[in-house]
Amino acid sequence: LDLPTGGETVLFADCEAAFKRPSVPRAVSLLLQAGGIEFGLMNQQWCCGGPMWETGYVEIAHKMAEHNMIDWRKTGTTRVICLDPHDYITMIEHYPTLDENFDEFEIVLGVDLVAELIREGKIELTTPIERTVTYHDPCRLNKRLGKWQSPREILRAIPGLTFVDVDHVTQWSYCSGAGSNLATEKPELTAEISRRRIEKAAALDGVDTLVSACPWSERPLTEQGKAQGIEVFDIFELVAEAAGFEV
Repeated sequence: LDLPTGGETVLFADCEAAFKRPSVPRAVSLLLQAGGIEFGLMNQQWCCGGPMWETGYVEIAHKMAEHNMIDWRKTGTTRVICLDPHDYITMIEHYPTLDENFDEFEIVLGVDLVAELIREGKIELTTPIERTVTYHDPCRLNKRLGKWQSPREILRAIPGLTFVDVDHVTQWSYCSGAGSNLATEKPELTAEISRRRIEKAAALDGVDTLVSACPWSERPLTEQGKAQGIEVFDIFELVAEAAGFEV
C-alpha cells in the first residue's frame, strides 16, 4: 500500500494479525486511507509486550515497551492506532508505569475510530454483504474495556447484512480460548472452548458467519468453524469488503 514510515499517527500492526492474518492490518489501512486519516507504520515495531507480561517475562516486556516508545519519539509520533484490543490494553495499562511522560501519546482503539469514520460519512459502505452474521464479543473488548457498542454500530451499517445479535452481557460466559497464551500451553483447551463458542453461533437461526474484533480470537475460531460450517471474519475484513476493497 506504499505506506510511509512514522509521522504524527502510526498504525500498530498487531503481531498475530501481521503474521497470521495479514488481511486485517491491510483492511484497517485501506479503511483509514479511505477515511482521510494520514498515518504511517513504525520504523521498527516490536511486540507490544502483552504476552510477556501475561506469562511472567516482565523484563522482556519492559524492553519491548521501551523500544516502541523510543521508536515513536524518533519518528515524531504522538498518536498510535491499535487494531487489536490486546495491544491497546497493554499500552494504556502498562506503558504509563514505565514512562512518566507517556501522556504525550494518544492511544486509539481502531474499532472505535472506524465506527466514528462511518458515522461521519467519511467511509462509505456501498457494497452489499449478503450474509447472516452474529458477533463474538472478545473478552478484552467486552469484559476488560466495556467496548461493545462500536462493533455493533459497524455491523448495522453494512448494507445487505443480516445481523443476529446476542447481547454483550450474555457473552460474558463466551470465550474463544485464545487469551493469555492458553493455546500455547493447552491447545486442547483452546480448541474445546472455541468449539463450544462456534456451536453457540451455529445454533442461531440462519447464521453462517461469526464476526470478531480481535485477531487473537479468530485463529482458533476459524479452525473450529470449518468443522461446523461457520465462516469467521474479522470485523475490519468485512467492513473493507463493504467499502469495495479486496483484502
